[in-house]
Amino acid sequence: MTEQYEVILYNDHGLRLPNGEGFWTFTKCREGLQEAIVKAESLVGEGHDTELISVLYRQPDGDAYDVYDVTWGGQDEDLNESMDGDFDSAMTSAGLGTDEDYGYFGEDY
Repeated sequence: MTEQYEVILYNDHGLRLPNGEGFWTFTKCREGLQEAIVKAESLVGEGHDTELISVLYRQPDGDAYDVYDVTWGGQDEDLNESMDGDFDSAMTSAGLGTDEDYGYFGEDY
């Protein structure tokens, strides 16, 4: 499984809808997060109860957590997509970052 954002619409009993209904996935990037939020807000606009809509970030290991509070319109403060697509963070992820990126600040051990 890859990292992704998910919007899930539950039924009036708090259960997921059958056969993939009420379930949308979005790529894990800044645009994907914005698309997920727009989808959640459109569901509210269609008259769905905000308590029955979840916007989640799903990790590769399958764990998930809420990233957007549909009722309050608030995004998780720990969620930061600002570096996605940034050249320096991409190079660091590829193993080509600076010494500081790897926690080396000149101390000898």
